[in-house]
Amino acid sequence: MLKHRDSTGLRDYWSYVPGGNDPEEGHREYSQLMSSSLALISDHILDTVPLNDYQSLIDVAGGTGHFARMVTKRHPHIAASVLDLPRWSRSEKPAPQ
Repeated sequence: MLKHRDSTGLRDYWSYVPGGNDPEEGHREYSQLMSSSLALISDHILDTVPLNDYQSLIDVAGGTGHFARMVTKRHPHIAASVLDLPRWSRSEKPAPQ
């Protein structure tokens, strides 16, 4: 479906998938959008999920690391790592804290 010759909404949405569009600016905008939207719910997640007994966190598909920073800010004893594709994990602008 993503590699179909005709244009589909999914090809535009996941532009980093081979066969989709790949605008360089698009990945920065997407990362900023994800960080901004996560800022709206991070506190709710951290208020709900008890993390006091954990020593480490791996944020899979964590993008610019916004959520991992929020976790370590609230739980400094946790060592957090972000795992993502290289173009998503590097960012010219750090995610807001």
